[in-house]
Amino acid sequence: MQCLNPTVVAASNDALGSGLDSIPRESLVFVEAFDAQDKSISVSVGVIVKKGYVALNYHYLVGATSVNVFKPGEPNRYKSNGFLSVEEGQDLIVISVPELTGKYAVLSDAEFPKDGAIVQLTASADQRRLQFGNALVSGKKDILGLTMPQMLSTQMEDCTGGPIFQGGKVVGFTLAGYLDENRYYAYGVPAYQLKRLLTRSFVIKTYTGFADLKPTPVTEFQSVLMESLESVLWKSMPEAERLARSKGKMVVIDITTNWAGWSNLMEKNTYTKKSIIRFLNENFNAVRLNAESNDTIEFNQLRYTRNSGSPYHSLAYSLLEGNMQFPSTVILDEDVNELLVIPGYMDARKMEVVLHYFFEKAYQDQGLSFQRYELLYWEKQAVLEGN
Repeated sequence: MQCLNPTVVAASNDALGSGLDSIPRESLVFVEAFDAQDKSISVSVGVIVKKGYVALNYHYLVGATSVNVFKPGEPNRYKSNGFLSVEEGQDLIVISVPELTGKYAVLSDAEFPKDGAIVQLTASADQRRLQFGNALVSGKKDILGLTMPQMLSTQMEDCTGGPIFQGGKVVGFTLAGYLDENRYYAYGVPAYQLKRLLTRSFVIKTYTGFADLKPTPVTEFQSVLMESLESVLWKSMPEAERLARSKGKMVVIDITTNWAGWSNLMEKNTYTKKSIIRFLNENFNAVRLNAESNDTIEFNQLRYTRNSGSPYHSLAYSLLEGNMQFPSTVILDEDVNELLVIPGYMDARKMEVVLHYFFEKAYQDQGLSFQRYELLYWEKQAVLEGN
């Protein structure tokens, strides 16, 4: 996992407040993709790059048969009649929107800003509103054969697509990223790749071929990035609660102590398993709670402490209802309601089934017991593996 020199962060904090005002917001649009049943499959942020043309991340249009473009705060919808050029290998596409007018963004033709520079990220458009955050350029990472700049932000929590700005110019597009301890690591490609796309073709092509592709909420770069992480991205309890409510992801809490041998064994054998790391990082908010912590923890509008004379933290005691067995795994839904407490050690095989059981909402099927789900799960895996 990438680490940033603390002195670099400290030196750059003063600069993080600047830059957002320079973003040419009037050049930004929302791009909504629809499938063959006219169902919306994605809403993303694009940027007007010349009259009638919008650039954005390609993966948002996978599975689309039609595409509409609209400006933030305006009711008009503009229909795209196809795309000019696409570069799947760099997740970029330029679409044609003949009736769209507006200010063009300036594309930088220089290399991506150097380490130590401040850039502005554009967040995903799930709520159909623009969100921005400053980021510090620091280091590089190779993903699928591309050497991408690494950008660190304490103002973002989700940015797997969208234009990157500096000084009012588009300097790149993000392709992947992840949140780790209130720091968001983002990766992207430089904007000069877009200039090549704008001159590569003069023929508008329809979205017919896109409809045959399976829609995906993330890029292949994102999947590879998550696969490359070597540890679970543990979050604080308040952070996990906030993300659960805002992003709709359940919470998995590992309640442990420093001395519990079975907890240490589960850390060694279960939480180091690649498949567990990836599935937790992609689909849940993971929390590690020390049952003997002295910290004050805010959760669900209450403050929890380690009470005087008690060996255990009151939040751990509350979650486990006094059954202080370590390790214990607690599952909370997206509104942080407790769904299940699993006391004791779980190996990676059992943990895998538990995570899928809750992620797939199988627990809501009253006619499907966990034991039955587990049997069906491994039967399906055997079929997929050809056994």
